[in-house]
Order: sequence, then structure tokens, then C-alpha cells
Amino acid sequence: MHKDNIYFIISMLLVGAVIAAGIGYYFLFTTNGSGLIAQRVLCRYIGTDDVVIEKIDGSLAEELVLHNIVIKKMRNLPPDAVIKIQRLNVMFTAPALRGMILDIYNGRLQLAYSDTVLFYGSYRQRSVDLNLYCKRVSAREMLDLFTQRSLLSSVSGMVSDVTLHAQGTLQYVALEGTFFIDRLTNNSFTANNCPGSLLLYVSNIKTEPQVNGEILFKKGKISGRRTAVIELNTSRLVFDDDLKHPKLNLRGETKVGDVSISIILQGAIGAPKLLLMSSPPLSQELLLIMIATGKTWGGMTSAEQGRISADLIKDFVDYFFFAGNGLKIAQKYGINDVSFSYDNQTREVGVTTSLTNKVEVRYKFEPVQEQTGQSAKHVLGGGYKFTDTISIEAEKDVTPQNTAATSTAEQPQPDEKVMLQFKKQF
Repeated sequence: MHKDNIYFIISMLLVGAVIAAGIGYYFLFTTNGSGLIAQRVLCRYIGTDDVVIEKIDGSLAEELVLHNIVIKKMRNLPPDAVIKIQRLNVMFTAPALRGMILDIYNGRLQLAYSDTVLFYGSYRQRSVDLNLYCKRVSAREMLDLFTQRSLLSSVSGMVSDVTLHAQGTLQYVALEGTFFIDRLTNNSFTANNCPGSLLLYVSNIKTEPQVNGEILFKKGKISGRRTAVIELNTSRLVFDDDLKHPKLNLRGETKVGDVSISIILQGAIGAPKLLLMSSPPLSQELLLIMIATGKTWGGMTSAEQGRISADLIKDFVDYFFFAGNGLKIAQKYGINDVSFSYDNQTREVGVTTSLTNKVEVRYKFEPVQEQTGQSAKHVLGGGYKFTDTISIEAEKDVTPQNTAATSTAEQPQPDEKVMLQFKKQF
């Protein structure tokens, strides 16, 4: 080969090496170059191009410090969610992701229906150590973030004082935290005033997550559609790989009329075991009816003694927690959602039935009141429940008119009432 060609090739290689060294120096040893690399890495792993960094100090060759980061339009987060990080320190002890070190200071996740989620933590040697806190969280919003919409799609409510510590790798993480359920609803099931904690181990995060551990409830109140209100004692939901089918270990107490009832519900949701005890002692099946309806059934002394069948227990769990129709219970005992009332002093008789979970129809008969001279009345009424605290009530006097009266002026006009009711605790 001619000497001139050799010199030319060597010169080009030297120029290329100098250019490569210059580029490497720019991206690794200068603030501007390191900032560009850090921004592109953030965009790639978070899944957005909308990343704004107010100020950058240092370099990737030593330590890069990013100040006041604002991230929007992230993958897998609601469109209006915003992440803000006051400071993010980045270092590399080895090439590629395994050598990256991140330290997050004063992070904030802003969501539409929850208070700001505060977080801080670190990433070292492919291990995450993250702490979160939120004063008030929308249960629906959190479930949508971490689960498929089809899972528990009817759950809503508010949870307060949420703390969570996450530690592990990108494939396996341990979650430990505390919370307070202000109010949680799933169709007609309601839980409120429940302090609790959780310890969960999540694996196979990127493929099909498996969950092990438990969620503990220290106390609280739970109820279903027109059921008795149960005061929870220490209770647990236990997970064994399957997030959709936890095991129950619930203990509580309730009072229906003059009967105090203790409840123990254990086992898988699909095949639970129920133990009921009461004072005064009553049969298991009669106690089940009283809890399911929230009413005393004094005339049902023929309820069978002994254990409750597995089908009835499963139907009860479905009715209480998941808004089932309780058809097996109703068919077995012939009970309908009808209640009767009687006033010993006025001898007033009333009948109430629920057409739906929100609509009630009532009838009452008021006999002649000799002291006041009031004649007998038949009153038909109804109510519609908008929320737990707001309802509208209506009543109409349907007493047959006296056909012997000589003119309409002598006929008493029937009473009609429409009332908007507000329920408020002071």
C-alpha cells in the first residue's frame, strides 16, 4: 500500500478517536452533555417525552444532580397525573443499569381525586427502597393505578394516613404499610373507621404478579345491603399467590334486638366457614337470618339446629360483601324484605317493604283517637334514598271518603306531604 494512503488512514483514525473522545467527554464530563443523557434515560424508562428539568449540576463522571424535575403524560398513569421531584442525584459505579445509583428527595405525585402523594427513596444495584405517604387517597384512583379496571371495579371510597415502604428488585418487592379506611364501598357493602396495616410480597411483577402476605384490620364497622352492622375485631385478609381470591379470617360482633352475636368467618371466599354464637343462645341458622336482615325473627323458632350448610355460607358471603341477592337464604326460610311495626300507645300499625336498595314503600293505619277526636286514617308513603345522608319522603292520606256527606265542603281534604331529609351527626 502506498505510504500516502497509510498516513491518510492513520490520520482519519486519529481524528475519529479525537472526535469520539470529545463526544464521550461532552456527555460524561460536562453538565450539559450529562443532562441530555439523563433526560433521555428518564423519558425512556418512565414512558414520556414531557420531562422538564429546571437546573442541572455536576456530571455523570462524578455525580449528576437534577433540580426541580416536572414529569407529565406518563405511561400507565392518568393523563392529568404530574410527578415533581425537588432533587434527583445520579451516579454510575459501573456501565449500564446495574451500576446506576439514584437518590430521590422530596418527590410528589399529584392526582385528580387524592391528596398529593409524597415519596422519597433510592435505587442501588438494581434494588429499590421507596417510602410513600398520603393524607387522603381515593380508593378508586389507587386501584386503577395498580390493578386492572375489571378487578374490584365497583370499589370506591376514601382512605387516609397511608404510609407505604417498598423494598426489593424490579421483579420482587416487599410492601409494608399502614392506613385508615374512612369509608369504603363495594356495591352495597360498606366499611368505615377501619385502621389497618399490610405486609405483602409481590413477585413476577413484569409478567403475572403473584401476591403473598396479609392485610390486617384492627377494628371498624362493616355492613351489607340492609344487614346488621358488624363491629370488627382484629381481622385479616390472607393472600397466597392469588390476588383475586384471598382467604378470610374475620371476627366481629353485632347486636340485633336484644341478641348479642359473635361472628367468626374463615377460609377461602369460595368455600368459607362460619361460626355464630349468641347471648341468649340461638340456633346458627336463626342467627344467620338475623345478621342477613338486621331484624329479629321471633316467630322463626323452627330454624334447624347444628351447622349451616356450605352453600348457605357462600350465599351469605356473596350477599354481605359483594351485593349478591341472597336467594338461597330467602328461598330456604321464606323471608322477604318486609318489616312490621306496632305502636302500643296509639295502636298504629305499619308495613314497610323495599322495592330496591334505594326505594321503600310504606303503609300505615291510624285508628280513631278518642282523646283528640281524630278519625281513622289510611296513609300510603314511600321514600327514595339519594345518598346515605340525603333522601326524599312522601306521604298521602288514602282514607276512603265519606259518601254520606252532602257536599265536598264537608269532606276533609286528604293530607299530602313531601319532605327532603338530611341526616347529620353532631
